[in-house]
Amino acid sequence: MERSLDWILKYPHMRVRGVEDAHECLLIHGKMLINNTDITISLLQTTIVKGEYQYILQNIPNVSKTTIANIRNDLSSLKFKNTVEALDRIQDILEAGVSKKKLENYSQIYRTVLQEYSELTKFFFNFNSHKLSYDLSSINVDVKDSKLRIHSVGIKINYAEPTEIFQLADIDLPEGEAIHNNNSLVALFEEFIARIELLQPFFNLMEDFDRNTSILDPEKPRKCDAYRRIWLGIEAFPKRETMKSATSLLVEYGECSICFSLRVDGKLPDIICENSCCAQFYHGKCLYEWLVCLNAKRTFNNVSGNCPNCEKIISCPILD
Repeated sequence: MERSLDWILKYPHMRVRGVEDAHECLLIHGKMLINNTDITISLLQTTIVKGEYQYILQNIPNVSKTTIANIRNDLSSLKFKNTVEALDRIQDILEAGVSKKKLENYSQIYRTVLQEYSELTKFFFNFNSHKLSYDLSSINVDVKDSKLRIHSVGIKINYAEPTEIFQLADIDLPEGEAIHNNNSLVALFEEFIARIELLQPFFNLMEDFDRNTSILDPEKPRKCDAYRRIWLGIEAFPKRETMKSATSLLVEYGECSICFSLRVDGKLPDIICENSCCAQFYHGKCLYEWLVCLNAKRTFNNVSGNCPNCEKIISCPILD
C-alpha cells in the first residue's frame, strides 16, 4: 500500500510495511507529534470488509492505560475508509490524554549569550583559547597571565535563572576564591582576571615549590591545588621499627591498610593510627567509610571508632 498525499502531509513520520507470514496485514509504525511531544505508534491493518479497514493497536509506550484502552475500543468498534482516518482518530484521543509540554522561549537569552560572547572576544586580547559550545550551553576559556601561565575557566549558561545567566562550572583557582555568578559575561570574566592578578604571589610560590622540590602529592599539580606534599631529600628513611616520623612512614610504605592502594582520588594516605604498636595508615575517605559502616561515634566534625588493624580508638574528619 502506498501512502497518500494526505498521509504524507499529516503524518510524515509514519511508515508502512508488510508483515511476514501474513499477506493481508500491514504494519504502520512511526512517530506522531502530540502536544509538542513525539509519540511512537505501532498499528496493524488487518482486513478490508466492504471497502473499510480494520485496525489493531500494537503498542504506544509512555501513554496511560486508559488512553490506550480508549484507542483500542474505538479501533474495534469503528470502521475506517483509509489509514489517515484511523490515524486522525488516534491523534484526537492522544491529544485529549497526553498533557501538553510547554515549549520555553529562550530566544532572548540566546541573543544575550551571543552578544556577550562577541563582546568578550573583542574586549580581551590575552586569550590562549576560547570556545562557545554549539548548543550555547557552555563557554570554556583559557587565558594567559603576566607570567604567561595559562588559567582555565568553564562557564555554564543557566536558562532557568535569567538574572544569573552565566555561572561558573569549573575554575582553576584555589578553593575559597569564589567568583559570583553574573548576568554579564564580561563582568564575570573581569572578576576572574582580577582574582588571577591578585594571586600572582601565590602562583609564584607554588611554581618555586614545583621547580625546586620533589612533589609527592598532588601527582600533577593544578593551579587550584593550594598544598604540596614534598620529598624532604633524606638519603635513607629509617626502617619501620625505629621510625618516628609519620611523614616518613607514608613515603616508605605508601599503601592504605584498607584499600591497599597508594592513591585514592589522587591523594596519598593522610591518617595514621596513634597506637605505636599499630602505626597503620589510611586514606581519610577509606577510614571514614569503614567507621560509618560500623556505626562509629560522631563528635562535632569527627567520627571515632575502632582501628581496622588494632581496634584501638581512631578518628577522622566527617566527609561532606
